[in-house]
Amino acid sequence: MDIEQAEKINSEVVRAGLNHVFGTDAPLPDYSLTEMIEARNLLKNLDDVQAEGSGTKSFHTLADDRLIAGLYAFKHYEHCVGEPIAVSNGLGIVVLPVKRTEEVQS
Repeated sequence: MDIEQAEKINSEVVRAGLNHVFGTDAPLPDYSLTEMIEARNLLKNLDDVQAEGSGTKSFHTLADDRLIAGLYAFKHYEHCVGEPIAVSNGLGIVVLPVKRTEEVQS
């Protein structure tokens, strides 16, 4: 992936996050999870190297890993409506929606 493509992908991911915050109905970016993470990492590494090298620094607004994961999950997985349940693994708590149906099994 080249820098221009990474900037385009990262920009669209950040814009999608901002659109969600401000309530606009913009389309979500259509990139793979790998592409979005790779673009973010390439730009982060580029910013770090420039700071150490010449003393000049470019500045990129980078998509956070949680934003990337959230947008990807929202676009690619079915949304569930229901009462959430909390699941703990000792390191943290994840809140999961429980999918409810009208059918009752006997």
